[in-house]
Amino acid sequence: ERVVLGSRQPGEAPHLYRDALGRLETRLSFLNKGNNRWWLDVQPNLRREMEERKRRILESDVVDGVRESLQRVMGASSIDAIHYFTPGADIPDDWSLRLAVLPPSVAWTRSGPNNAKDAAAALLRSRGDQPRLKQNRLLFLAADSDQVMHLKDTVRALLAWRSIEVDIRELRLNLDALRARQATQNREQTQETVHRLVREAYKWLVVPSQAPKKDGGLADIEWEAFNLNPARPGLGREIDQVLTENELVIQEWAPVHLHNLLKTWFWRDGVVDVPALDVWQKSCNYLYFPRLAKSTVLQTSIAAGAPSRDFFGVASDRTTEGYRGFSLGKMTTPFMDALLLIEPSSAAAYEAAVEQAQAQHQAETGSTVPDGGTTTSTQTEADPAASPVDSAVTKQSPTRFFGTAEIDPLTASLQFSKLVAELVELFSTDPRTNVRIRVDIEAESARGFNESIVRAARENGRHLGVKTDFE
Repeated sequence: ERVVLGSRQPGEAPHLYRDALGRLETRLSFLNKGNNRWWLDVQPNLRREMEERKRRILESDVVDGVRESLQRVMGASSIDAIHYFTPGADIPDDWSLRLAVLPPSVAWTRSGPNNAKDAAAALLRSRGDQPRLKQNRLLFLAADSDQVMHLKDTVRALLAWRSIEVDIRELRLNLDALRARQATQNREQTQETVHRLVREAYKWLVVPSQAPKKDGGLADIEWEAFNLNPARPGLGREIDQVLTENELVIQEWAPVHLHNLLKTWFWRDGVVDVPALDVWQKSCNYLYFPRLAKSTVLQTSIAAGAPSRDFFGVASDRTTEGYRGFSLGKMTTPFMDALLLIEPSSAAAYEAAVEQAQAQHQAETGSTVPDGGTTTSTQTEADPAASPVDSAVTKQSPTRFFGTAEIDPLTASLQFSKLVAELVELFSTDPRTNVRIRVDIEAESARGFNESIVRAARENGRHLGVKTDFE
């Protein structure tokens, strides 16, 4: 403040003098600073030492410094995995949503040769020597070509200040307390600058896409770069927001969009049903499909659309006799590994055929066929929705189910939750099915239970509504 007040003239901006002081600090070797004062000394300041060390920093160390700063500013993100400057052979080709951060040597530019696009295309095309199949699970983050040089130079300065700090701490560099404190302050300031420059440089979220042609072919892969706001806290959160706002990654999917996708790509050429697992896998493979965040997005969409008769029917399997676990317009719990999505008009025709067969069987035998969510038709056509069912239902469907499971006490919570999700909910989703669950707990101790355990078991059992007894 004293320098500014003593130097400026009326009408001049104070920031010009602060900028001049900053330039002098970076250029003059004998200008020293401390306690908000500047002075010239016969001993050179640490700036010259830092500049000499900066020239000796290796390029690989600079890349490691950029990676470290990126990891710090990234923060939390909904993306399953983030790969920093990782070779294509080391990026898995699986169902997880992944973000590949490109190294600063391949920066994004809107004019001239775009090295970042070429590098991203290579990662998308292959995984080492093998072709990459799940291309729709890969996103890219690239630096801006105009800001890479400044970022790398500042990282070199940061690494130089760190080496000076280490030498001072290990007594390889003999400096007074003031200069040692200045080295620490310079390192802290440079580190903050690096974090800011990393956010400003890595501002391009690059997303590949592909559009189908009218003749049935596919257009070339298009690369669209979305600008990230460096002022928002957390680079990972900013990436999530851009992905959601531009619908680049689908977090919530309405059943009507699933219906349209099935109608466009699956229910055609005589095909009236498709496995849900096949829909999920193809959405991971092909760039012209919507990019779902997780498989649960598809499961939630199926569960939301199942109660309606407009989107699709569902079944657990299809045989030569018909659909197993068929339902249309009913609530269901989707299991991706065993679920068929049926075209709605075909599902309605199949439902009418099953009802007609049941009515015919009732008229001929005078008995009724239980109407459950797992009724299996006796239709013998290869396509169960192609024609009405002509033969009668001759086999009585089972009406009761029993199951017993041995549960490990160490993993009881996990095992019981799996039993409920994969077995109990098969029956509880049908409101006409009565489900009863009984839990038996047996514990034996050769030495006998002490009084505290007996008292706690009885009290907890009374609180939980469990009948308890000791022998």
